[in-house]
Amino acid sequence: MCHVIVINIIDTNHVVDEPGQKAIARLRRLFSKEKGEGSSVFKIGITNDPIKRRRGHTFLTVDDQSQPWRRMYVLFESIDRKKVEDMEKTLIGLFSLRGDNKEPPKETYGLVCWNQLPGGDGPKNVAPGKHGTHYVYVLFG
Repeated sequence: MCHVIVINIIDTNHVVDEPGQKAIARLRRLFSKEKGEGSSVFKIGITNDPIKRRRGHTFLTVDDQSQPWRRMYVLFESIDRKKVEDMEKTLIGLFSLRGDNKEPPKETYGLVCWNQLPGGDGPKNVAPGKHGTHYVYVLFG
């Protein structure tokens, strides 16, 4: 069973400001922790309801074997949807195999990013003008 873990959720004005940098630093620390606990992949996403979204992520398939996602951490929150979208895109860009990255960045301790898209598209099934809090999360499996 996977648990949703909320770690020091922060509100931010800009992704690159101090709170955004703190979210990036937290994720870097989580890579080491999760690698040590047996995780091999991670996925970054956006939601406006972490508990409901976690229920939507049930299994991942690695090497033709299904396994449950182990943990979900909420890293970042804001009522400004654009800031959350930018944070997701920043995290995926930093830690994925996209662009010039041919191997997982050293900071991920060999964990592979499971995102197929670059991020920043916003949460699905949420109207663009909807107000409320949006979250960036990371799943480990």
